[in-house]
Amino acid sequence: MAVKGKQIQTEIFAQLIKRADSALLLIDALDKNQIDHTKLDPNSVYRLRTNPNTEVAKRAADFFDRVRGPVAKEKDALIAKFAPEIAKAGNVSAGHAAFVKNCAVCHTLNGEGANIGPNLTGIGAHGREELLVHVLDPNRVVEPNFISVSIETKDGEQFDGIVARENEKSIVLRNQTSEHEIARADIQSKRNTGRSLMPEGFEALGAETLRNILAYMCDPKTVAAKK
Repeated sequence: MAVKGKQIQTEIFAQLIKRADSALLLIDALDKNQIDHTKLDPNSVYRLRTNPNTEVAKRAADFFDRVRGPVAKEKDALIAKFAPEIAKAGNVSAGHAAFVKNCAVCHTLNGEGANIGPNLTGIGAHGREELLVHVLDPNRVVEPNFISVSIETKDGEQFDGIVARENEKSIVLRNQTSEHEIARADIQSKRNTGRSLMPEGFEALGAETLRNILAYMCDPKTVAAKK
């Protein structure tokens, strides 16, 4: 139900952004805190910021720069830099190889890869622009089940990962390298980091590699080949 509700909410935002007058009303509501800005999906934020109506684009940029701070500005600038590059035609075959090397260590796509981060099967339907945001700014929107948890044990050990499973006696944290089962009786502190396990810095792969990866993920054959 939560996923369906989020999808409906995203569709409503998409309809509002289609028209300049309703987009401005949406920004007004965000500015007055009548709508929580964190509820907007990355694609909606992107469409507001890059809206062809200059007033919508300016007011959106002013609002998001104000509420999200300097780090967000740097990320937005990085995304804007790469956006024209990933819009170009990519090499799907090379993108598949790059996905296996850089992404499949944590993510599954069409049955290929590891089960640590979210399953990416079918996600290419969202389009390259939205996926670029998730790749370059992985902490902008994090699904609750994939928020990293940090645990310190009573003997001073530190563990980080997502909660793979838990019961009244123990918690199992999973990260890119392994799983750790920690007895609740041994836990000194446990905190939600609010961040994804996905590392930042994928811009280091370069425009060509990112373009190829997104071309593979968004290729109609990849999207259609759900397993």
